[in-house]
Amino acid sequence: MKAKSIKTIAGLQRAWNARNRKSARLVGSTPGLSIKPGARLVREWHGRTHNVTVTEDGFEYAGTTYQSLTKIAKKITGAHWSGPRFFGLPAVGAERPNNEGRDG
Repeated sequence: MKAKSIKTIAGLQRAWNARNRKSARLVGSTPGLSIKPGARLVREWHGRTHNVTVTEDGFEYAGTTYQSLTKIAKKITGAHWSGPRFFGLPAVGAERPNNEGRDG
């Protein structure tokens, strides 16, 4: 690939990332975690299903608003967990899997 093409692609990636950062608001006190308000997170733990709703103010679980997923994970498990990891969210900076090379 030519240097000019690489610079163009890099510029498009920066523009795309900036646009997505604007549309996906950081929620709660979980740095680097971008989830839109209204999203629902579901986790089964010891045979019980736990539902969390992302709100403008943080996260709602069992009628209570929390500022972090980690606090909710501790409430559910009784032990310290990374909240994003407990709910199966990708690590900050991790690339999302794509369907490249797959049908469907």
